[in-house]
Amino acid sequence: MSWVHARVFVPKLASLGLSDVYRSARQALREGRDTPEAAFVRESNEQKTLKNDHAKPLITACRTSYLFFEGNTNFRWTSLSPPWSYRLGAKTGKYNTLIDTMPLRGDQQSAANLEGRLLGISAAALACPVADEVEKQGFKSKHWTVWTEQDDDGTAPHPYILVDVGAVVKQ
Repeated sequence: MSWVHARVFVPKLASLGLSDVYRSARQALREGRDTPEAAFVRESNEQKTLKNDHAKPLITACRTSYLFFEGNTNFRWTSLSPPWSYRLGAKTGKYNTLIDTMPLRGDQQSAANLEGRLLGISAAALACPVADEVEKQGFKSKHWTVWTEQDDDGTAPHPYILVDVGAVVKQ
């Protein structure tokens, strides 16, 4: 995804734009350059998430669809679950796949302390494995995911706080 694309479209997509702002606020804290604005963004985002997780209905619907497909061989299907860290970023052309497993750094079997272990893919990079699956159909009747090597919390370049604090409060 180009810098211009990220700069123009991310602010228009409120939920994606705000998650980018939240990621930037977390990065500011980790890098020792925290500000009151960044702290406000983190706290308000975390409180909002605790009160109402807007992703839950979509995640529930996807999981329910998969449960209907699982084991059914009467028709051809595949179920792709993007990894936890699905975000803006570059198209790499290289990717790794897993079946029925969440991609993690380190021991794949250990779910202890997931901080810093969640692998991901950019929206642009996801196009390659989807196109490959359409052509090759290697994951027929399977639930799979895909990930690429990424810089930790790396995205297309952007300011650390993309929207003003007033806009965050109004959400």
